[in-house]
Amino acid sequence: MKAPAFWRWAPAVAVLLLAMLAGWAGSMGGFTRLDNVVSDWALQHNGRTPDPDIVIVAIDDESLASVGQWPWPRDVHARLLNRLSAAMPAAIGIDLLLSERAQSGEASDAVLAQAMAHAGNVVLPVTMYVPSGGDPVPSLPLPEFSQAAAAIGHVHYELDSDGMLRSTFLREGVQAHQWDHLALALLRVAGKAPSPERGLPGLRAPPAHAQNGLEASKDWLRDYWIQIPFAGPPGHFRTLSYANVLAGRFDAQDVQGKIIVIGATAAGMRDSFPTPVSGAHAGMAGAEISANLVDALKNGVHLRRATAFENAIFNTVPGLLALLVLRRFSVRLALPAILGLLMAIPVVAVALHRPLGIAFAPMAGMFSVALAYPVWSWSRLELAMQYLSEEFQRVRKDAFTLGPKTPKTEGDQLDQRIQSLQMAAQQFRSLHHFVRGSLNSVPDTIFVTDARGSVTLANLAAASRYGVAQPAMLHGLAIDELLARQAQSIRRDLPRLDSMHDTRAFALETREDSQDDDLLVKGVPRTGPDGELLGWIVSMVDIASVREVQRRRDEALRFISHDIRAPQSSILTLIELRRGRLKSLDEVPEVLDRIEGLARQSLKLAEDFLHLAKAESGIYIFELANLSDLVLDAADQLWVQSTAAQIRIETDLPDEPVYCPVERSLFTRVIVNLLSNAIKYSATSSVVHCSLRCEGGWVAISVRDQGVGIEPHEIPLLFQRFRRLTSAGRSQADGAGLGLTFVKAVVTQHKGQVDVSSQVGRGTEFRLRIPLPDQPLPDDLSDPGRA
Repeated sequence: MKAPAFWRWAPAVAVLLLAMLAGWAGSMGGFTRLDNVVSDWALQHNGRTPDPDIVIVAIDDESLASVGQWPWPRDVHARLLNRLSAAMPAAIGIDLLLSERAQSGEASDAVLAQAMAHAGNVVLPVTMYVPSGGDPVPSLPLPEFSQAAAAIGHVHYELDSDGMLRSTFLREGVQAHQWDHLALALLRVAGKAPSPERGLPGLRAPPAHAQNGLEASKDWLRDYWIQIPFAGPPGHFRTLSYANVLAGRFDAQDVQGKIIVIGATAAGMRDSFPTPVSGAHAGMAGAEISANLVDALKNGVHLRRATAFENAIFNTVPGLLALLVLRRFSVRLALPAILGLLMAIPVVAVALHRPLGIAFAPMAGMFSVALAYPVWSWSRLELAMQYLSEEFQRVRKDAFTLGPKTPKTEGDQLDQRIQSLQMAAQQFRSLHHFVRGSLNSVPDTIFVTDARGSVTLANLAAASRYGVAQPAMLHGLAIDELLARQAQSIRRDLPRLDSMHDTRAFALETREDSQDDDLLVKGVPRTGPDGELLGWIVSMVDIASVREVQRRRDEALRFISHDIRAPQSSILTLIELRRGRLKSLDEVPEVLDRIEGLARQSLKLAEDFLHLAKAESGIYIFELANLSDLVLDAADQLWVQSTAAQIRIETDLPDEPVYCPVERSLFTRVIVNLLSNAIKYSATSSVVHCSLRCEGGWVAISVRDQGVGIEPHEIPLLFQRFRRLTSAGRSQADGAGLGLTFVKAVVTQHKGQVDVSSQVGRGTEFRLRIPLPDQPLPDDLSDPGRA
């Protein structure tokens, strides 16, 4: 079932709308105050070395102390100009208002005008003021100063809504005349202005918010709006004290060919402005601002605010990238990718300051990216909830469920949805657990594959057969390759499980390559509601046990029909032969002894067979027993046999009791069988040694004789049924060859192992090991006094 097309596209549409909204907000100026934070940070960290051709002559506190209280007589400024002009600077800018007559009279003004004319490269400021209820008008220097000056430039700066100075206009004025900024006028006088081909930087016809409410005035025009790319904080440029220059205490080389800016920097009299580079509690003098602007224009370092179109593009692209990330990346990777994109937006905005000279407003794009993830997640969650609610309705109609079909209906609509989803999830988990538990409880190897024959599910028996820790390690492997690992011949008979047309069940009987066991491989197809092939269920059954049962049945029949019947037949024959030929009672004991021996042989064969059948039945009753006691019991049972054979049994047991869970009677007989074999094949007057040792997490019992030994090629045959060895001294011993088979079966049921080492003519050692219990023993068993 698929969700409706609209809902499937709803998350992408929501994020796309966010991107478009960010583009619109950026084109409208964005979030100015927050955008200014990014721009200010860029200015603070994109500083540059000040141009050595720019020098500030500062009216500082030292100058006020030396020359006297402000305002000074204008002939003082005239003497300063004469000092500077003698050093031949490229241009001199006076950032002082000279629109009113001096208090000392016209003569003083005339002296200053004469000094300006003599210098020939002086630039004076013009300001603008707005009369009460009138239009803006220029405030020009006195006529004699204007005539003597080489140029006039305005010194207006724009303060943003937060009171910070960041921008200015390179040209302002009335309809009849517009003036360059003082910095640009200085460069023109010095012959270092931007070339006409390159033109002036800045925005033409700037937006309304940049005009400070003057955009509607036809009497004051503004053009070429730029952001001031400050070179550094206050005090960044080379500065000479006004008093030192006036007194001639400077090197002419420091002035020659330089652009000089004269202005006030003393506290209390300067026109100080807060700037992005002057710190939170400091300002920058107008002369220093002009010096920064001269430096930027002279060296082609331009900065302007992005246009509406540029801001729209800059803020739309991050939203589109966020949409791409959310659609392409997983949930785990999407969040760090979105966070990385969010941090990259201001970094890119800052990085573009210097190469492009554009101050972008990135906050709208950042907000759109920050909202993209929660909006996407919410819409995707709503889509998932809608889909799962519909699926839950289908699950409720399903006849096979492992839990209640009707959910609780408490709480609001969201709570009810959550409860429904919880119930659906619980039913799914229960069903999954049921299926997996059912598969794992099956002792046979089972695989579930997809339509291409790749394993999608396997049980614990499959993991055990293929020697892997978890069934999941088999997922994704080709079923035919897995089956071929067991038997290469299966490739010839196995149908193509990746065929979409052949959906017939199959059953194959083959032989395992590594262990020569018989296997039965069966497969049934899995089909969907429409009959399409979804995959296969393949089982692998080890029928070696079935074949072994058949073989043992045949052996048992042969054994019963021959080995047990033969002694009985011999008994009957002897009785028949001797019945009519006994002539004296002296012959009766000899006959009876032979009859008794054959009868005992028959009884032992039957007992051995019964003991082996019990050992292989797997029905054991384990109990904690002191293995030292079992060794002593076994030795006591064989005391008569060992004494008759003149063989001594020596036991080497630990001082502490060794408790282990065993089937007491069967394990005692294991020790008895090993000791009995050692006595049977040992020479007269020899010793059979039996020891018990703890080795790590194991307990080991060793039985070593000094008998005839076993040929190396016969050792692998010891534990086979009815196998009697042909080594010298062994072929004459009685027995059916079941004793060691019994030993192997019992030790295996105890999760242990049996090892054999032997040298012909020197003796044989049987060594069996079983694991000690994992849990500590109760105090009453671990107490040595209770052994």
